Amino acid sequence: MFQRGLTPPDPFRERPLFERVRTQDGMSLATMLEMGRVLVVCLPPGPPRKWLARVAAARRGIEGEGARLLLVTIEDDPADALREHDLQYVARCPDPGRELYRHFGFPEGRKLGLFGAEQKGGTALLEGDQVLRTDASPPS
Repeated sequence: MFQRGLTPPDPFRERPLFERVRTQDGMSLATMLEMGRVLVVCLPPGPPRKWLARVAAARRGIEGEGARLLLVTIEDDPADALREHDLQYVARCPDPGRELYRHFGFPEGRKLGLFGAEQKGGTALLEGDQVLRTDASPPS
C-alpha cells in the first residue's frame, strides 16, 4: 500500500486545531464553541496551584456569564490539584505539543539551563470562531 519509508497521512493532523483538541470526555473544542463561549485557560507547567486557585475563585462569575471553562495542560493531568480546588469536573485537555499555547500567542519564558524554555500560561475567551480576548496572566 505505502512504499517503504513512507507513512500514511494522519487524518487527525489534517483537521483544524479546534477539532483536534479533545477534552477528557472526548468533546472537541469546536463542539464546545457550538454551545457558547469558552474560556480556555492554558496552565503553566508544574503544579499550577496559584492559577487553579484563581480559576476556582472566578468560576462562578465565568459560568454566570454563560462561558464554559477548558483547562489546558502541557504535562500530566494535575488531578490532585484540581480536586483541591473543586475543579475536577471542569473540561480539560492535554497539549504536550503546545499547539494551543502557540495559537493564542502565549510565549515561552527564559531558558532554564538544559531544560529548555519555561512555558507561560494564559487565558483566551472564545466565541464561535473568534478570539474575543487573550491575556498572558492568571484569571482575576
